[in-house]
Amino acid sequence: MDSLIFTVLTTKAKRDLFLTRLEGAKVDLMSKRPFSGLKKRFGPEEVEFLEKYLSSGKGKDLADKIDDLKRKVLKIPVLTVRIAFEASTDLISRVVNFLKVNDVKAVVEFKKEPGLMAGAVVEFDGRLVDFSLRKFLEDKNEI
Repeated sequence: MDSLIFTVLTTKAKRDLFLTRLEGAKVDLMSKRPFSGLKKRFGPEEVEFLEKYLSSGKGKDLADKIDDLKRKVLKIPVLTVRIAFEASTDLISRVVNFLKVNDVKAVVEFKKEPGLMAGAVVEFDGRLVDFSLRKFLEDKNEI
């Protein structure tokens, strides 16, 4: 999928909102002026992506392209980060930037987990890595 999608869909929340809006835009896209309604539902980066995506490829009608796009978007992996506090926009931006720099094709989701004192638990691609203080102390046999 075009890497432009990862400038638009950086978090799981944005991905989910995009999918909801896309379903609503499907009716607009089937009208005589298919791209006119996009600006009402989506931001400029999303509109740019959608116009490129939906204008490309021959032989498919818009409904098929939209359904195809929804399937692709749902397959985007989610990097889940569990931390003890609410993630700041700065922290989210740093993680998103890390994913871009390292060419990781994923969206990020932060979950507040008050049971963690410090550190994080990261889940991605069926794997879980525990960077919590508890795990660190357990590994050092201090708990």
